[in-house]
Order: sequence, then C-alpha cells, then structure tokens
Amino acid sequence: MNNNLQKLINEAKLWGLTVEERNGIRRNLLAFMESNPQGVHGFGAEARVSNWHVLFTAKPVALFLSIILILTGSTSLSFAAENSLPGEILYPVKVNIIEEVRSALASSTETKAKWESERMAVRLEEAEALANNGQLTPKLRAEIEYNFEKHAQRVDEHVAKLEDEGNVRAVAQVSSNLEVSLEVHQAILENLADQESAAEEIDNGVIGQSEELLIKIEEKKDFASLDRQDSEEKVYEQPTDAAEATAQAGLQEAEKRIVQVQDFIYNDNKSSKSSADFSLMERSRARLLSAKQILDDGKVKLEAKDYAEAFVLFQAADRAARRAQLIMETKNNLDIEIELDDDPTVLDENESNAKTETDNNSEVNAVVGDPPSSEESSGSISNQDATANNEDQPVEEASPVISLP
Repeated sequence: MNNNLQKLINEAKLWGLTVEERNGIRRNLLAFMESNPQGVHGFGAEARVSNWHVLFTAKPVALFLSIILILTGSTSLSFAAENSLPGEILYPVKVNIIEEVRSALASSTETKAKWESERMAVRLEEAEALANNGQLTPKLRAEIEYNFEKHAQRVDEHVAKLEDEGNVRAVAQVSSNLEVSLEVHQAILENLADQESAAEEIDNGVIGQSEELLIKIEEKKDFASLDRQDSEEKVYEQPTDAAEATAQAGLQEAEKRIVQVQDFIYNDNKSSKSSADFSLMERSRARLLSAKQILDDGKVKLEAKDYAEAFVLFQAADRAARRAQLIMETKNNLDIEIELDDDPTVLDENESNAKTETDNNSEVNAVVGDPPSSEESSGSISNQDATANNEDQPVEEASPVISLP
C-alpha cells in the first residue's frame, strides 16, 4: 500500500500544469468555495450541509488524489479519473469531485438539467463497459443504480423548475434528448443481460438485478417521453411570437445535430474496414437522410407559420439523427450492433414518406461525402452524399442486432 502511494506521489509530480495555470485554477476553486461556504443547494438534499464533505469522508487514497487534483490542476489526473469505472481507485474522484464541481458551475437551470441527464447516460455507459467485460458485480451494479437514480431526481427537479419558469422549449429539448439516450442504453443493456444469462446458465440473482436496472431505465424513459409530449403540446398554446421563437430554436438545434452526426459518420467512414461496418454505416446514413427529410418537412410547416407542428418535427429530426450516431458509437465502443425502430412519435405520414424515399431511392446506399464546410456548419445542411466504395473489404461476422418494439 505504501509503495503504491509513493508511486502515485512520484507520478503526480509529472502531472502538473504551469505555475500560471495552477494559480488560475487555485483562484477559481478558492473563489467558488468561498462563495459557497454552506454548500450548493443544487446538489440535492443529501449535500446541503457541505459539498466539500467528500474530501473528508473519502477513503485515504481517494482523498489524497482529490487533494492532488485540486492543488495541481492536473489534466492528466483529471483525464484518468474521468475515464475510470466503478471499483477503480479514481472513481470516487470522478463522481464526487470532478462531476460535482461541474454541476455547481453550471450557469443555468437548463444547463444543470442537461448535465445531470448526461450523467445518467455516463452511469449507464459504465454499466455497459463493466458488463461487456464480465465485471458488473451486484455491488458495482447497486452503486451505479444509486447514482443513476440520484441524477434522475436532479433532472426532475431542474425540469420542474424550467416548467415553473415557463421554458417550454428547454423542457421539450432536455426531455427529448434524455428519451432517445435511455432508449438506446436500454437496448444495449438488454442485449448484454441476454449474453450474461446465456453464459451463466444459472441465474444466481445476477440477471434479476440487471432487470431491476432495466426497469428503472424504462420508467425514466417513459417519464421523459411524457414530459416531452406535454411540452410540445404547450407550444400550441403559446402566443404566435413565442411559438415562432420556440420553432426557430428547435430548427437550430436540429440542424446543429445533423451537421454533427454527418461529421461523425464521415470521420468514422475513414476507419471502418469490415463489410459489417459498412452495412451498419449505410443504415446510419439512411437514418440521417430520414432526419433531413423530417427537418425539411418541418421547414415547410415553419414557412406556413404552423410553428407548433414545425417544432415537433424539428424535435423528431433531432432524435432521428441522434439515434444514427448512438448506433455507430455503440458498435465502435462495445462491438455491439443495435437496430432501433423508427421513432413512433413522428407523424406517420412524415416518417413513412421519409422512409419510402430512402428505401426506394439509390440514396439509401449513399454515404456522407465531404464534411460540411464552416459555412454549412453555421446553419445550412448539404443534402449531397457520395457513393460508398466498399469493394474488396474483408467479410467479418456481424455483431448481434437488437430491435426495439
């Protein structure tokens, strides 16, 4: 133990920033601590006495690493902590220090809600990584479930506050993003639970605990979907000027997402080698084309000053594009191929038109060509896609496919 601690001390000496950078970080942290002597109420009831209690209740090694992180502002240590998993030495630093400070520094209720939603996804990603390596023990799963539930409660609190503020657009977008994220993670964990069950052959209570987590994910996903739909309905009740502003904000978010996913697919295309990878990529491109079609339908509604309908379609386009990216990220990170049904909340006419167009057109096999220029990234989206060249690619066995009802 002493040798390991000394090794960490020696390595920490190499992790520091410049004197100027360290002084800047110290000033920021000290200013934050001074302005929040009794804790930040946004952290939740369990931390209202003092958010710095984690420094005094942590295990000795975690406490030591936390002090090093704060005093040195070490980017290397911070990076290592952010990539740690439950059960690893740096994980308490990640969850109780780094993430909590970021929560406290969130500048608005909407930013706080988005960050806690992201933390929910991170906890599920941790569960997936552990399960994929056969390391998701009941103890680690319980820890993940506890933190997942804590983040979800904070999301609920922030969303409730946004509703009180009348920020319909923010509630709808936060809920929409959370909904699609939970949908994908639910599919991944269901697949991993099935693999675990087949490997174990004997339950021993482990699969039952996986089901408990899946039930929680299902509940949170359903609540997010209801919050989104309720908020979208409220856009119909907004005054014309407010509804137009909501629709324009939805258009901006959807266009930004599509450009982001288009970039992601283009960059991923350069590293994909197997025929299975190309098959998955083609399906992701088809889903992205569908998102663009839904976006165009929304623009038609916007031109017709049907702002509420336009906003609903922009939200659907954002979800469709996000799914395309999450599908490919899952294959890259876990080597699991998932296939999701089309968004059931999209109007049947719009989604069937988009799907028919991509299914019956040669563009279903199109790829995203050159990445969008800076001019395109600022708002306009290119609809031109180049044809993929996947000849002479080695054939590999495809990963298991997950389908959602």
